[in-house]
Amino acid sequence: AWRREPPTGRPSRLRAAMFKHGAGGRLPPDVRRNDWRAQAKSSVDGVRDQKYRSNALRIEVKLAELLARTPPGEPRALEDHPQPNRFRTAACMELLGDLCDIAGPFSASLRAIREELAKGIYSDYYLADSDARAFDQLPYFSVVERLAGEKVKMAEELKQWQEEVEARDRAVRVLEETNQTTRTSVNRALSMNENTQAKLLETQARVVEADADARAAEDELRKLRLELNATKEELLLTRAENLQLKGPTGALTPRPDWNAIDPHGKENYEADRTLDLIHSVLDELKIFKAKTDDLAKYEEAKALIEPEAEARDPFEGVAEEEEAATTKEAPETSDVDGDDEVAKAAPREEEGPPKLRTLGKGPELPRFLRSVDDKVLVKKLSKRDTEEFIQEVWEGKKKSDAHRKLPFALHEYLYEHLREKHGGVHADAVEAGYNLMEALRKFSYDADVALFLEVLTGALCEDVYNDRNEMTRALEEYLPLAAGHDNLIGREDLYVALREFFPSKSEESHAALRKALSKDQSEGEFVDFIKLFEEDANLNQGEFVTTLFEQHWMEIRAYAQEVSEAIEGAERVEPGSNLALLAAVREALRKHDPTKSLEDVDAECARGAQFATSSNVALQCSLGAVVDVDTFKTKLHVGLVKRADNFDLKALLKYRAPPEQSGGDAASAEA
Repeated sequence: AWRREPPTGRPSRLRAAMFKHGAGGRLPPDVRRNDWRAQAKSSVDGVRDQKYRSNALRIEVKLAELLARTPPGEPRALEDHPQPNRFRTAACMELLGDLCDIAGPFSASLRAIREELAKGIYSDYYLADSDARAFDQLPYFSVVERLAGEKVKMAEELKQWQEEVEARDRAVRVLEETNQTTRTSVNRALSMNENTQAKLLETQARVVEADADARAAEDELRKLRLELNATKEELLLTRAENLQLKGPTGALTPRPDWNAIDPHGKENYEADRTLDLIHSVLDELKIFKAKTDDLAKYEEAKALIEPEAEARDPFEGVAEEEEAATTKEAPETSDVDGDDEVAKAAPREEEGPPKLRTLGKGPELPRFLRSVDDKVLVKKLSKRDTEEFIQEVWEGKKKSDAHRKLPFALHEYLYEHLREKHGGVHADAVEAGYNLMEALRKFSYDADVALFLEVLTGALCEDVYNDRNEMTRALEEYLPLAAGHDNLIGREDLYVALREFFPSKSEESHAALRKALSKDQSEGEFVDFIKLFEEDANLNQGEFVTTLFEQHWMEIRAYAQEVSEAIEGAERVEPGSNLALLAAVREALRKHDPTKSLEDVDAECARGAQFATSSNVALQCSLGAVVDVDTFKTKLHVGLVKRADNFDLKALLKYRAPPEQSGGDAASAEA
């Protein structure tokens, strides 16, 4: 069995020619094998073997000659701590054989000792000489030296192989990341393409609607022109009748000449009678206006006496209803001769200030949108004005909630805030409310505006806003600690820090954050994270913060929908019933999110079932408590429902220094 040597820089013939005797290998017939006996005999070739007075002298002289034949630079056998040598070992074995010949009765014993020593000194490995025509048996110390050298070389080769494997692993990871980034870009491009197509279809639909509205407006204008002509004709006929009815005094009713027949000679002027008539009409108009104002106040009071509606989007479906009503009431078009003359004769209507159509005064509307008028004046709000008003409402509601046992909902507080802002006048508050809703829908691309609109219409609970503020404060504190700098962090280090702070975000979400970051700060190895949270003159955030805020409330809304579906899947008490065991609902919540602690699950169950404390949940489950599934979901979503690791404060705790202990606590801790 030939021994395979590890590859090296220079191939060695001796290394390849080493083999182990007795392992099944055979040598060619022209190659001889020198065991230790043959090596012992060959070691004394050329040494003089003369006759001496004693055998001891002969062996001593022979040993001296053998040592003299040791190659220069190698230690002699009598020196301190010599290294073993194959030649000297073979020579000593040969001289030991000579001693056995002259030992007399000890010859047999010495020969046996010599054989045992040879077995302990020489191994079963053979190594070829310089011409590879003979193989010499190797002592163990030679084998050990060779194996030690081979071990060192194998360790070096292993290290080289490990470095090569690590380099290939790194290359594979880079390829995987590149592939993931490319896949994310492709998916986003496809999504953007779908959105563009949807917007194109929506624009086309709006064009069709605009054409239909224009045709309806033309028909309405034609109808008004016809009515105006008819009114003009009636006016001319009425004037003619009035002229026929006038008497000699010029009044509509014929009267005698009172000045001519006045026996006292007093004059009665027509102007005085006209002035008295005007004053009388003005008095009646004032009375009518007062009654009209009282009626308007009554209508307002009647609208406000209804309780506040639940939070919802009041404009949902309004556009479709208006379109259907317009289509139903549109007049039939007809080709009538003389339309041009009618158009020329019709007076041109003077355009007034722009107005917004109201939704009425029904109890289904929030109070800040209940209007007794059909339209309100348009007062456009800028982006900055809208954001400043939103911040004003949040701050005012925070102060209001601190003084109330039962805080207002956002849409309830908004009405109180608008009434106070406009001196208690309901009409002015409603006008501001409609203009605010118009601005919120116009600037809903902004994260702050979108979140306010979602909470105002009941799509999200108010705690989402508070949770976002907590997330922002924690992230602003975490980044300088993770970076070790006040405002700069390496781009790759920022990616790692974001993954640690947001462990539950998907790869697509992290890729979106990286893309948004590249839009804000596209160049450089380092990122100024302080500038990421700055706002411009219109209070617009950068792409990174906008994307982060949008992901926050969209992830919470998606998670809340998943929780509702999990609760809906709880087993009912009876088929077709809406009642379910509280224990089944609790188990559905626990299975949906195993990362949540049992205390968090019980807190959600307590809120949905309207228990005073979460400690009653386990006992109520044991007692077989039953809940209405729809009511449970409604009460549950009044508060915040989100993943426990939506953002991880443990990442901040890793860098933050522990709080200082008091003297007694420090002494006890030290003890």
